[in-house]
Amino acid sequence: MPTLGYAFRPVALGRAGLVAAAHPLAVLAGVDVLRAGGTAADAAVAVNAVLAVTQPNNCGLGGDFFCLYYEAATRRVHCLAGAGRSGSRATLDALRQRGHRALPTLGPLTVSVPGCVRAWAMLLERFGTRPLGALLEPAIHYAEQGFPLTTLVSQAIEELAPDNPDPEWHRVFRPGGRAPAPGTLFRQPDLARTLRALAAEGPDLFYTGRVAAAIAARLADDGFLTAEDLATHAGAWEAPIHVAYRGRTVWQTPPPTQGVAALLGLALLEGFALAELPVHSADHLHLLIEAVKLAYADRDRWIADPAV
Repeated sequence: MPTLGYAFRPVALGRAGLVAAAHPLAVLAGVDVLRAGGTAADAAVAVNAVLAVTQPNNCGLGGDFFCLYYEAATRRVHCLAGAGRSGSRATLDALRQRGHRALPTLGPLTVSVPGCVRAWAMLLERFGTRPLGALLEPAIHYAEQGFPLTTLVSQAIEELAPDNPDPEWHRVFRPGGRAPAPGTLFRQPDLARTLRALAAEGPDLFYTGRVAAAIAARLADDGFLTAEDLATHAGAWEAPIHVAYRGRTVWQTPPPTQGVAALLGLALLEGFALAELPVHSADHLHLLIEAVKLAYADRDRWIADPAV
């Protein structure tokens, strides 16, 4: 391990399985599933659901879900694309008519079909062994009973507040008119009720059920999404993309994700003797930065939604 004058996290080692996530409570949920005999797919859903509670600035039931899954029995890598499309009423002319000259980043006009919930069900149908309701129990617990809010989430709420006029958002995330301080026990009873309904009724709740009706009603005047957009949504199993890198095969999710940028960066670095450069030296960092810059340039120039 290099000694550079600052702390390194220890390497995580294990025999039966490993779980990595952006919040320790999500990691614990995944580890518990694996210890109980669940598959990686089961654990992934439990982890993702807890993140929807503990990391609302990054994850949520209204978001998308992309997954690379290695099936040991067949030695195959599978890719699940759980992205929701933009509302069928979304056009450039419609944006201009509402006074926008650029794509908005907040508000009802930005809402797309929530692909995550359907993708959970698809992943469990193919590779899971536990029912969705059981896997949602940790997320329901933390939404009902609360969890200590992290500094990053508290800061994210406060930073977003001036640009978000939605009173419902402020009611949920800024009770009392300010973001909860780090360490505050943060409860989300409305989210808990939604998760309980999802556990009992299944994913159709979000596409043809009560939640779908509520989404469509909220966006009827202010957004582009319709009830039909929700009802016709379907995720897809797709072929993953890959490159060879120093004797290994590296897999990624295809467009519309940005996974190809990582593969482009590795393909560029393949031609350089990285091992000869001191880690984090100026030459080492310069090479990594320039490879990433070129990969991102190609991403921005060429990568879009292949369905459009």
